[in-house]
Amino acid sequence: MDDWKIIWDSFCDEVAASVQKNNLEKVFEEDIARDFFTTLGWNRFKKELKEQYSVKFATATHRADFALFTQDKEKPEVIIELKRPKKKKEEKDANQLIDYMRQVACSYGVLLLGTKLEIYYIDYSTPKHEAMLVEAIKYQHDNAAAEQFMAVLDRNEYTSAKMLDYCLKRVKVNKSVEYWCSEDGKTEILNMIAERSQLPGHLRETLRTTLVVDVKRKDGLNPIPQQPITNATAASPNKPKNPSNGREPRVWLISASTKFFDHRRCFDELGQIYWKQHNNLQVGDTGYIYFSKPQQEILFKFKIVACDLPYSKEIDAELKYYNNPKDFEEAKAHNRFYLIKKIGESTSGKLTLEKMMKHGMNKPPLGAFNLTHPGFKELLSYIESNF
Repeated sequence: MDDWKIIWDSFCDEVAASVQKNNLEKVFEEDIARDFFTTLGWNRFKKELKEQYSVKFATATHRADFALFTQDKEKPEVIIELKRPKKKKEEKDANQLIDYMRQVACSYGVLLLGTKLEIYYIDYSTPKHEAMLVEAIKYQHDNAAAEQFMAVLDRNEYTSAKMLDYCLKRVKVNKSVEYWCSEDGKTEILNMIAERSQLPGHLRETLRTTLVVDVKRKDGLNPIPQQPITNATAASPNKPKNPSNGREPRVWLISASTKFFDHRRCFDELGQIYWKQHNNLQVGDTGYIYFSKPQQEILFKFKIVACDLPYSKEIDAELKYYNNPKDFEEAKAHNRFYLIKKIGESTSGKLTLEKMMKHGMNKPPLGAFNLTHPGFKELLSYIESNF
């Protein structure tokens, strides 16, 4: 994005002035924040930027300050909540945003405060839909972190895949920053310094007791505490590691519908499916495909043989399995695929929604669930025993 610096610096100046004037939240929303998102290309008249977006809870309706939509989606891509610029952040502010995100099944949220903006991500593959702060960006000129985020949020460049990739990469960076800022990380740095000094052993120990290592973020923010995107069970020496990223392979439950695609015929005729990639499945992972109404049942077991694949002409062979050609065009535009192969088919009749709800499933599957998460231990055992 070429003009990011002008847009960002202007936004920082306006927020600073708003803090100085002690403006109300409404002024911050209407005079500053709205212009920021429209300048990034989110069009109010095309209903890409919706203000005071209604979020319905069981007994009440609340309103998020903004919601960003792409024109091909019915649910928001990003929920935005803001607070009075001079107000200090409270824990309930982030919780409010996260509640909105969960209620409408939105993966990404932005919290605008008086000194910084915070970006949140919810991983819906976990039982509790774990949410995490993936980045905090201070309102400072020439902020490299702001450039990276605005390049993702620019409407002309925005895709769900890019946003997911941004969040997952930031999580990895934050975990590294958190470690090196911790006492264990500082001790490791001190040991590396001592070893590289090539001093005799007793002098190295003197060096360790003399030096003090102080590691902090250059932007002055505290390290962002990170929980794993999925709290997978600890790796066992008897289980193979995933060659694509070093982690242990996982088992997933993904949902599908025959209203859109003929999965059985595609598997039978091609032996594989290029699946639109939204979640963090990796090469070597396996899983089960649950079909919504009318089947409401797990039918196939699969293995991920490739991921992060762009559209290629080979994928055109799947056009005939789409019930609506527009869905195929949308998949092409998404431009990010897994390649999955069928490795089994269920004939037991025991993997229906009704029966799985009695064995650890708390609601009909939507998206992708990481079954190796401890919260799904009973469900995974039941599926494996009855597939």
